[in-house]
Amino acid sequence: MQEFFPSTKNAYIESVEEYGEVLETVVIEDIFMPELLTLLAKNEDAELLSNMFNYFEEIINKNDSHLINIFFCYCVRNFRK
Repeated sequence: MQEFFPSTKNAYIESVEEYGEVLETVVIEDIFMPELLTLLAKNEDAELLSNMFNYFEEIINKNDSHLINIFFCYCVRNFRK
């Protein structure tokens, strides 16, 4: 997801340094999802949004249950109302 949001590179590196490894849940929830939500709220970059949703579709089609669970759990925790 870093290729979609290059501005997150430093936060990603800091997260890895802090935890000593890549913790996908932390990286996705704390670094990438806020960027995605901002992108959705602005609704300005249709091409990037399309690329992001194509990426999510690839994850689903590959049956990557680990990433699917991270995204699903994030959505359930943050969009219940």
